[in-house]
Order: sequence, then structure tokens, then C-alpha cells
Amino acid sequence: MKRVTFLALRLLPLLLCGAVVVQTAPPRGLNGDEQSSSSSSSSSSSLSFLSEGLRKWVVEKVDVVGETVSRGGNHPVSFQDGGDVGSRRMAHRVFEVRGQAVSEQANLGLHLQNVPPRFKSHDLVNSDVMTSFDLSAPKPLFRKLDALSSLLSETNAVLSKKLKKVKDVVLRRLSSAVPTPHVESAAPKYETRNRNSQGVDVRISPRVDELVRALTHGVAYSRLVSAGGHWMSGRLGGFVDCELCKLGLTLVQTLVGRNASEEEVVSLATGVCKNLHIETDRVCQGLMREFAPEVIFVLRRLVLSPSEICGLVLGPSCGEPYDPWDGWNVTLPSVPQPPPVYPSPPKKGSPTFKFLHLTDVHFDAAYKPGSNAQCGEPLCCRADSGPVTNKSDGAWKFGDYRRCDTPLWTLENLFSTLAAQKDQYAYVIWTGDLPAHDVWEQPREAQLSSLRTVVALLRKYLPDTPIYPSLGNHESSPVNSFPPPYVKGNNSITWLYDALADSWKNWLPASALETVRKGAYYSVSPHKGFRVVSLNMNYCNNQNWWMLLNMTDPAGELQWLVNTLQAAENVGEKVHILGHIPPGIVDCVKAWSWNYYKIVSRYQNTISGQFFGHTHSDSFEVFYDVETFTIPVGVAYVAPSVTPYSDLNMGYRFYTVDGFYANSSYQVLDHSTYILDLEKAEREGNITWELEYSAKAAYNMSSVYPKDWDQLIEVMKRNTTMLQLYNKFYRKSRDSGACDPTCRTARLCEARSGRSHDPNLCRDLEVTDEKSYAEVMMSQPKYC
Repeated sequence: MKRVTFLALRLLPLLLCGAVVVQTAPPRGLNGDEQSSSSSSSSSSSLSFLSEGLRKWVVEKVDVVGETVSRGGNHPVSFQDGGDVGSRRMAHRVFEVRGQAVSEQANLGLHLQNVPPRFKSHDLVNSDVMTSFDLSAPKPLFRKLDALSSLLSETNAVLSKKLKKVKDVVLRRLSSAVPTPHVESAAPKYETRNRNSQGVDVRISPRVDELVRALTHGVAYSRLVSAGGHWMSGRLGGFVDCELCKLGLTLVQTLVGRNASEEEVVSLATGVCKNLHIETDRVCQGLMREFAPEVIFVLRRLVLSPSEICGLVLGPSCGEPYDPWDGWNVTLPSVPQPPPVYPSPPKKGSPTFKFLHLTDVHFDAAYKPGSNAQCGEPLCCRADSGPVTNKSDGAWKFGDYRRCDTPLWTLENLFSTLAAQKDQYAYVIWTGDLPAHDVWEQPREAQLSSLRTVVALLRKYLPDTPIYPSLGNHESSPVNSFPPPYVKGNNSITWLYDALADSWKNWLPASALETVRKGAYYSVSPHKGFRVVSLNMNYCNNQNWWMLLNMTDPAGELQWLVNTLQAAENVGEKVHILGHIPPGIVDCVKAWSWNYYKIVSRYQNTISGQFFGHTHSDSFEVFYDVETFTIPVGVAYVAPSVTPYSDLNMGYRFYTVDGFYANSSYQVLDHSTYILDLEKAEREGNITWELEYSAKAAYNMSSVYPKDWDQLIEVMKRNTTMLQLYNKFYRKSRDSGACDPTCRTARLCEARSGRSHDPNLCRDLEVTDEKSYAEVMMSQPKYC
């Protein structure tokens, strides 16, 4: 997905969430019950959503954003003075975000002492320089921001003038926090000089200054990204995204401070999207319509500051993400772990079998050859993508590199090709993402229609072939929305899970369908001694807003996985795990990923394969022992997508596996990837699916066990030719695979990271902390 669209999917819900971050009334209780919204002068009534003991402690002693706050005195008060850890964290959140409102209602006379400049907010209307959008300090900022509520009724030029306040933030960070490389230019008049925090002149390159001027003069955000090139996918892009995120929250919070209705909040968020040209008008309107009910429902039950929300969604470089549920641990059985048994080649002549891996089909029923492939929206190449001004902008017949998904006839050609080879593989794994990327117009019925269409095609072309599916992140409405089972009523996900059970019943036994209806995960045994486990990876998805309510093992999935693996270990079964989102990428929340990593290490003798999709690229993730993190114990294969979205060829994969016989290891012995070269297909007028590479031959590997993939990482660290080859296959041979230093670090760190948000796995790649880790891991294009 292009960076602008990826940002839009993250920022537009944030514009809505500003409506619920700071409220005059206390939030709902932790159990979801409504609390009194009355304004009282007594501390007990205004803090009625807290327990009596905690309420008293909050009133007496609170430390806000690490600085001293006291009741009517100048003596220091430490945040560690009272209450258990959970109480202190909740109290901190209450006063960090709601400090002013609580202070006024309870008449506590709280005041800040020695507040550092970064926590002070200037009057946004009268001040020429905005030093921060941070609203965490309990200052009477909301009254001062009231004048901003009329911004969206003004012209874009006026809004752009307000955005000039962003310039100081960007330039200050570029000149002090992040040294900016200087690009020599023959036109020095375009060079900008600024003073850093020490008063020293710092040169800003013409390219950087162009970006700043584009931002502050109201140029469309999409043009800003285009102008920025590599900068926008790196440090500067992160800064701009962050400030726009906080600006959006500021605007909406101002409106909420005036008790605006939900309709007014949605209107404001839509207006910000339009005025900043984050997306086209219809996409802005559609996204607001899709996301509004879910995001507002969830965030009305949370107390988070703008910095924390932007940090959670955009990464720690934008703020400190707050997760009150971080640190939970799944329970492992007391059964001692057996001594590790590392895989070794099967005896010569042992039987093998193959299976097919399909992922990220993203079928687009509205694809139209010759339509506009440069429409400027998240998805193009459709009948309603707008007029074609240049002939070269027309969509190709079989698919297109330019933000376009899979046409029906190309998908049918693929399934027909695979049907002709059905005797060569035992079964199919299908790891999710069926609908197209028209995420702004995907009501529930449209999503179910995509599910029924692709299932019908598979049954038509592969009627007798076993298929083991997994759920993707695009199947729900809106995208990434997967409430846990305790969410009932209209917000419940049963509409989708019941439809999955009905669609998958031809491939799965009744026992598997029970857990599909509960949480869209299941296990099945295709052969004695062998088991397939399919996980719902949306319970680790950091863009699934429902997880903010409680991230502790949603739907009990990981505990179920532990029990399933223990039962398999008890009877000597080997297990393949399927899922959509790879557990090691930054999209997978830390606590879930780290627990999964621990499970893989514990059951390394039982798990003989892991298979994922989601990224649209071709990669792998190595898992290491949790004691030393040096011994490879598992590998997750991330298969290439069928869809060409975006700027990729189309692909699928076969795995060769140790076969169906007693005491088989069921380890992967090799894999072969096939692609459709779209440029060649357009040129020749027909489709040819051809072998791209086989792993052992391409990488000169004697086997493809975890130790071999770990060794390949070491080879690629030293051998740029091998790294370039890997990067070429990573993009399904779309280009030569040229890989600059940023690309090199990203490719190698991804391969090392079987668990997310762990910079320690990449320290030898000069990734020193989580912020640098996030910067590296998010520096590459996002397609999923």
C-alpha cells in the first residue's frame, strides 16, 4: 500500500479518536459500565470511577508527565509514593490526560512546577511558533484551542497558514535531533540556514527545505510524499506524519471540548483529510464512514494522550506508546521440555509430498483494462478510477504494477493452471486477504461477497483438493476490525466468523468449525502423526483497534495453541502452523509476538513448519532459543502474494516436505516460487506462470532447516551479490534487487526477527534501541 494510503488508514481513525481522548465527563469504568458525568465540586464525585482508596491517593498525590504536582504546596510529590503498580498507572493516565478537567471539577488547586519547555503549549491562535502539540500537561489549553474549531469552514489557504506552525517543529528536529546530510546544489539561493539548539548554523539541504515549504504552503500531502522520495520513507517522513497526527488530534479535541456531536466530529475529521489532501474527497468520506463507529466506541473506553496514541500507531519515535496490557504471559504446562532434536535429512528414498501456498489474492471484481492506473487513490485500475489523460496511464489487461489488484480472468487463469497440476500436490494452504484494497467502501455484505466468490472459484477448479485456510486482515468491515468474543451486539464479529465456518465446512471437520466460530482458528489432522494449526493473526494486529481494550490473549487463542501443541507432543505429532500476519513484523503487537516466540521455542521438536503471508513480499523469519538467542529452532516462511499490489509481480509457491510415513519429520525440504511477469504478459498478450527460483539451488543451500536460514543471513551480511539476489526474489523479480544500506539493514533485521519489537536481535546490524529498530523496520514500502 502506498505510504499516503497507509498513513491515511492510520491517521483518519486518529482524527476520530481525538473526540474521545479528552472529555469533560469521567470515562466509562474498566468493566465497560457507564459512569456519572455530573460535574461536582467534591473530589469523590468527580473521581467516582476510581476506587475510594485510589481516589483519595489521586487527590492527594499525583505526578504528571514526570514532573511535580502537589496540592496547594511547593513540596515535591513522588509518583511512587503510594498505590500498587496498576493503580499508579491508572492514576497517571487519569491526570495526564484529564488533569485539567478533574482539577476544575474537584477544585483541587493542582498546579505544575518546573515544567520543561517540551510540555508547554503556546496559544495556537496568537503564537507564531508552536513548540508542541502535546496535550498531556493539565493546562487550560482546551479553552485556548477553541478558536481552531472553525478551521475547516475556512479556505485551504487559511488552513495552510495555520500549518506554518509545523515548520518550526520539523526544522528544529532536523537541525538538532537528527543531523541532515547536505546535498550540494548549484543554486545556493535555495539553501536554508537554521540554528540548532546550541545556536550553531546548520545547513538544510534543498530537498529537505522543499519538503518543509511544501508542507507549510498547503501542497497536497501526496505531492509532498512524491517530492520527498526516500526522505519520506525515512526520518523526515516520520516527523511529518507525527506532527500531522498530533495536529489532527488537536483540532478534533477542540471541537469535543465544545460538546460536539459524533456527526460534527466525523465531519471535522473528514474535512481535515480533505484539506490536507491526504486522500481524495470520496476516500476521505468513505474511510470516516467505515471507521467512525468502531474507533469512537473503542476510544470512549480509553484514557490516552495524543502523544501515546500517535506513538502507538506511528511508532515510538512519535511518542511513548502506552499499553496497560503489555507484559502478559501465556501459561506453559509444567511438563518438562524434551531435549532439543534438531532436524536432519531423511533417509535416501524416503517419500515426500508437496503442498501449494496461496496468499493475498485481493480479487478485484471492478478491474477494467484501460482504466486509470494513476488515479491517486488507494486502489486504481477500476471503472470509476477517473479519466485517463495519458495513454500510458491506462491499466494493463492482466494486472498492473500501479496500485491495482487481481482481475477475475487472471485469477481464473491461475486456478486453471493449478487445477491442471493438482495431482502434483497433496493440499493447499490459503493464508487470507481476499478482498481488494478499496478499503473506503467495504460494507459487510461486500466483504461476504468477496469471500463467497473466491471460495466458489476454488471449489470450481479444485473440487477434490483439501484446502486449509487462514483469515486475513482485509476480510472484515472495516479493514483490520476483529473484536474479541466478549464484544456483543452489532459490534460483534460473529457475522464474519459464522460466514467463514459456512464457507470452510467443505474442507474442515465439525470439531474445527467450533473454534472457527469462536475465534477463526482451528486444528485438523490430514494424516496420522501430522497436524495443521491455523491461527487468527488479527489478534496480534496493531491496527486492530479492539485490541486496545484488552490485548491479553484475545479469544484465548495462544493458550489454546499451547494446549494443542502439548497434546501433539504427547502423541508424537508434528505440526505445521499457518497464519496471515507474520509474528515478527512490527504490525504484530509485542506481547502477543513475544508469547508466540516463547511457544515456538518450547515446542521446537513438535513444530516443523510455519507459513504466513500479508507482506506481499517473499521472505523468512528465523526463531532462536529463548535462553541464548543464538541457536536457530524454527523458521517462518512468508510467501509472495498473488496480487501485484503494489509494484510487484504476481506469485505463488510449492513446498516439498518430508513425506507421509511413520516417524516423518514433516520438515520442509525445499520450496519453489512461481511468478507472472506482468510486463512480459502485457507485451506478449498472454499469461505464462513460470518458475522464478527454488530455494536450495538459488541460495546454494544443502538443506533448508532453521540452521541453514540462519547461515544464509550470515552469508548475506558479507556477500552483497547474495543479498541482492535475495532482495530481487523479495520483490518477485520486479527489478534487479539493488539494495542500499537502509535496505540491507531492513532485509537482514527482518530475517532475524521471529518476534517483533526486539532490537536486541539486530544489534550486530547497528540497530541499538526500539526507536532505531522501528525506523529500520518501517523504512520500506508497506503493501499489505
